[in-house]
Amino acid sequence: MLKQLSSLFLIAVLTACSTTSTEPVQTSSQAQKVQSNAQLLLDSGYHTDAINQVGKAIPFESYAAWLQDVKTNSPARFIKGFEQTMDAEKTDRVLKNTESYWMNYQSDGLQISGVMAWPKNWQGGKLPVVIYNRGGNFKHNVSRMKLASMLLPIAEQGFLVLASNYRGSRYSEGKDEFGGADVNDVLRLIEVAKTIPNANPDKIALFGWSRGGMMTWQTLRQNKVDIDAIVIGAGVVDQEPELKRRPEMERLMQHMIPGFKENREAELHKRSAIKWMDELNKAVPVLLLHGDKDVRVDVAQAQLAAKRLEELNHPHELVIFPGDNHGLSRNKTEVQRRVIAYLEEHLR
Repeated sequence: MLKQLSSLFLIAVLTACSTTSTEPVQTSSQAQKVQSNAQLLLDSGYHTDAINQVGKAIPFESYAAWLQDVKTNSPARFIKGFEQTMDAEKTDRVLKNTESYWMNYQSDGLQISGVMAWPKNWQGGKLPVVIYNRGGNFKHNVSRMKLASMLLPIAEQGFLVLASNYRGSRYSEGKDEFGGADVNDVLRLIEVAKTIPNANPDKIALFGWSRGGMMTWQTLRQNKVDIDAIVIGAGVVDQEPELKRRPEMERLMQHMIPGFKENREAELHKRSAIKWMDELNKAVPVLLLHGDKDVRVDVAQAQLAAKRLEELNHPHELVIFPGDNHGLSRNKTEVQRRVIAYLEEHLR
């Protein structure tokens, strides 16, 4: 098994680092490090037969080393985006305090890619689980920058974080149905989490952003027993008004959702939590986050969700950030603080 994991890390060095364009030559010291990493996984309590851990998600020891790699292998606009997005001090801290690995797992017989992260040297017992549901369509994955800026700070505070890229994405098999069969990839990840030795299977939260908010609502509808809390950032709960506001999304759905033209009303119903919010487990509290200058998803969606939850006496909290956008980029620190505090409150 150790030898098998070692070979996987060799593969990861060649393939998982999307910013590296040339094949590195492995030195004896690098080979020893790969062997050490493989042993770490076996001994750490984060290895399970349900997950194939492919390699380190961020193979850099510091912000400076990462930035140097970006400058060497990336176009100028990506370099600028990296420097604007990533905080050097915070990045150094989370890289020091967490481990993160690309992974694959099986869902409906398909290989699905994703990522997992946890705190280093954790002594506080089994970790509550946070499953992050990303936004975007089949062209997107959980990026290294998203991992470091949004997910590692959660892991650092004593949570095991898992995220799926869903079927149909670049490193996954299958076809992305934008809230169709791909919801099974999130449901399956809950079951996978239960097999991880250091995970607490009785403390699981979902955290979804944008399209991931829709996926989170759908998962909560289908799994009424395992989820303890959900966080929704900039999510849609009623597809019809959003499609009128953004006609290009209808074209995307026609492309991604099987039978959309013939079954438009039924398919939108599946993806509109407002239509079946009364079916959800009221014991699961909801945190809604949205910016009132979001041009991708109207803030009215969060307000509509909060109004319906209030009518149903479903515990929830709505936080609207004045002047902020779809990613709440102007309030990143406050969003992070609120999310972690909410997870602490409901998973400890």
